[in-house]
Amino acid sequence: MHLWDYSGEKITDIQAHSDIIRQIIEVTDVGILTCSNDAVIKFFGFETLEEFSSFPTIHEKFIFAIASLGDLDFASGGEDNRIKTYIDGNEKDEILLPSTVWQIAVDQSMSKDILVACGDG
Repeated sequence: MHLWDYSGEKITDIQAHSDIIRQIIEVTDVGILTCSNDAVIKFFGFETLEEFSSFPTIHEKFIFAIASLGDLDFASGGEDNRIKTYIDGNEKDEILLPSTVWQIAVDQSMSKDILVACGDG
């Protein structure tokens, strides 16, 4: 993973995952959240990209999508046809879907409804 400043100068590089990073999202006031083909989700700090947390056994296959639910809460999905939600880093719910989860969006209002784009259309 590479960190660049606004002028286009590279600040740092880190080996964040052992395979392709599929998505990087900002978690307000916390840092960034990444998911990868290595089936791992990680939290990093903004300034130094220091790894705060790692979630290595969340999914059985590639993780294609993550979405912040606020604070340290998130939803993830991927090739194993599952959406998983985590509250404070602990698994809360799992939803089995008919095919691969490609994208996730979250209604940032109080309801935190989750919208999912799957391979079944």
